[in-house]
Amino acid sequence: MAVGFSCHNDDNNLLINSELHSMHFCGKFTSFQSSRVPELMDGPGNKSFGPNENKNMNNMPDRGYIYKFKVPRSTSDTKPPMCFIKPTSTGSSAAYQAIILTKRITSNWEIWVFSSKGVSYKPTLYCFQTIPSFKTTNTVYKEAMGDEYGWKNFNANGEVTFDSRFKPLRIIDGGTITSPSTPHTGSRGSGWTVKLDINATTKKKRIAAAETATDSDLIYYCPSIAHGCNEYQYSASDSGTYDWESYAWARSDLWWIFTRVGYRLRRTSGGTLYFESQHGVYARGHVWAHESDSSSVLTAIVVGIVTGGAGLAAFIGTIALMGGFTSNDVAEGGYLPYSNGSRNTHSVGFAVSKASYYD
Repeated sequence: MAVGFSCHNDDNNLLINSELHSMHFCGKFTSFQSSRVPELMDGPGNKSFGPNENKNMNNMPDRGYIYKFKVPRSTSDTKPPMCFIKPTSTGSSAAYQAIILTKRITSNWEIWVFSSKGVSYKPTLYCFQTIPSFKTTNTVYKEAMGDEYGWKNFNANGEVTFDSRFKPLRIIDGGTITSPSTPHTGSRGSGWTVKLDINATTKKKRIAAAETATDSDLIYYCPSIAHGCNEYQYSASDSGTYDWESYAWARSDLWWIFTRVGYRLRRTSGGTLYFESQHGVYARGHVWAHESDSSSVLTAIVVGIVTGGAGLAAFIGTIALMGGFTSNDVAEGGYLPYSNGSRNTHSVGFAVSKASYYD
């Protein structure tokens, strides 16, 4: 640029540039609502013939929670805020959390944070916006504008790109991190016993520059784009004679989990600090078909009616259309997008800062 202002640190990293919009603290927010994706479970009741074991969610991993936040926005604003998560805890027992949705709703941005664990792990959001994106009724905005002294930068279009009266975003560490390639590894079950727990190896990245900070003071930003799906199917059938009557039965089951990837901070006993990624159960389901008859029905006919993964997958869609998957303000849908594996597990950028800069 021919004219303007640019500021660099001792490492020649760019700090402020009059043509680039700096991010400024716009507020700390708590969730206004929490919800869980309803579990999808459907199938016939007990039958005269055939096994009735596990017609529920026995041995399935628990679902996580969705926390919803509102961040004020001007009606003309099209640039979403950059939101950092402050978890309630860190370490090996902490929840994995990440933003999974940002959408405009009238005078607010609505932010959804997925957490692999429940209500006692409710996070707080520290959010940042560019100066033109601030809503003038925002408390942070009004307090800052009350100060008569400061320094502002403008770009060539006359927009304020930096204002010293607002607290700028300060990054103390960051990098890139990948996600586990699949939620569950190894056997997914045996017979009517399913095994779909999250057991993939956690991915981690050391954040040495943040190791001198107190764990409870750290906040992090990293978008969740990775997701996974694992399923387990089992079918069985039999026919014969019981109490002088011929019988035939067949049963086919499909269990599955749909996951989203979240992040957490963990420090080892030696003091090394890691940023970690892992899958958490976003939705889960179990559907089954079971037919039996006490007459001389041929087993092959019954099996042909109720078995097969494709038929059960279609059954899932039917249940969703009937309204079996709508509650808790979570959009309906068939949460079995693919059979086994994951998507978008490539590297994503993350940043770490301190809550005390803004409290």
